[in-house]
Amino acid sequence: MKINIVTIILAVISTVSSFSCNPDPQEKADSVTVIPTGSENLNISILLDLSDRISQKKHPNPAMEYYKRDLGYIHSIAKGFENSLRSKPVRQVNDQIQIFFEPEPLNSQINTLANKVKLAFTKTSTTKESIQKVSLQYVSASTEIYNLALKEQNYIGSDIWGFFKSKVNDYCIKPNHRNILFILTDGYMFHEDSKFLEGPKSSYLTPELIKALKLNKSNYKALLTSNKYGFIKAYMILK
Repeated sequence: MKINIVTIILAVISTVSSFSCNPDPQEKADSVTVIPTGSENLNISILLDLSDRISQKKHPNPAMEYYKRDLGYIHSIAKGFENSLRSKPVRQVNDQIQIFFEPEPLNSQINTLANKVKLAFTKTSTTKESIQKVSLQYVSASTEIYNLALKEQNYIGSDIWGFFKSKVNDYCIKPNHRNILFILTDGYMFHEDSKFLEGPKSSYLTPELIKALKLNKSNYKALLTSNKYGFIKAYMILK
């Protein structure tokens, strides 16, 4: 029986140390994400971390605000998906793209915007015009999502581990598709609802935990191996 898996691409947008980048986030992102073109059916998912990492007050960055980097990545992903659709004969089209949050934002407007860009294309519903609108729709919706989140400043965190535990199989894995999940985050996995330890493994990763485990030293790889540190398994692969 065929195994349906999800390819995970973690776009770590640091809020700890700066790195140089092109002033145009779209140009920067174009060199980062590559979506395959060809006959494969694509199921693209984007998990957005709307925690306080995007706060301009807590994590200001004169070179480029972190939410703008997110927007650059999102544009690149949507453009790659759009290009993939353009490369196929319409009779072969059976592709989709969507945005997720975990937990869902309290602002219903944000959830409504995400639902608007849950796009599915089939051979009976696809038109040239609908394909051409993909990246424009994603740029518009994602910009508004971040503007609303920044305006409210009600950062409830992002439960990435919890998303893998309870939703990846149902939301991000579709049979007979190339399943790709993009996670836009700062690299730290933490949420109050999913913070626990099982022996040397954890469901979260924070600067404090890294320091406590002495993984902020040059021999961190040896420590990881000898102490068997790692993440608690969060999801099962569908078969």
